[in-house]
Amino acid sequence: MSRLRWYPPLVVALLIGVQIVVFTSPLTYAGWFIPAAAVVIAILGRVTGLSWDDLGLSPRTMPTGLRYAVVIVVIVAVVAAGAVALPWTRELFHNDSYPDVPAAIYAALVLIPLRTVLAEEVIFRGALLGSLARLTSARVALAGQAALFGCWHVASSLGLAAHNDGIGDIVGTGPLGVVAGVLIAVVVTGGAGLLLGWLRMRSGSLLAPIALHWSVNGIGAIAAAIAWQLN
Repeated sequence: MSRLRWYPPLVVALLIGVQIVVFTSPLTYAGWFIPAAAVVIAILGRVTGLSWDDLGLSPRTMPTGLRYAVVIVVIVAVVAAGAVALPWTRELFHNDSYPDVPAAIYAALVLIPLRTVLAEEVIFRGALLGSLARLTSARVALAGQAALFGCWHVASSLGLAAHNDGIGDIVGTGPLGVVAGVLIAVVVTGGAGLLLGWLRMRSGSLLAPIALHWSVNGIGAIAAAIAWQLN
């Protein structure tokens, strides 16, 4: 237990280092440091005493997680299709990162699952939630990983207001809009972290939060590209 006590602070320190590299490095492949860090964090977790159950990767819970995953993907796909079909909600999908369908499909099937979803779920709903649950109560662990997940999105949300027409129209694109965009992103992703963490604890498997995380990001990317085409 003494080794495990140092594990969450070590993970946070590694994540800070990764953020600095990803958002300051001119290297085009810097984003791949995130999944690399997730592998290192998972290995360190096993070394410090976390079980596969703690990490949400136990084969025993995979069937339950898979059932959750199928239902989640279907629900998100239906909701996204409905929102894109309605003109008054379609503008919220106008994200400059996904201007065309082929690029969005590549992002949804390759970049988002490998560089974002799998890595973040292993780190936050696996390593951090699992270790914090061993050290504190389930509620504190759930809240702690959610708060850290929200903070993780500070750097990536600095351009949110400028690159998302729907949000930019609401908060503006000036300095105050940048701050508002960051606050919105931290609150929304922190809330998402609570839901993703609850799914992980409810199902016992990372498959459930992976499915929701990928659905929102991956299906959202494809929906954004389709929304641009419908204008």
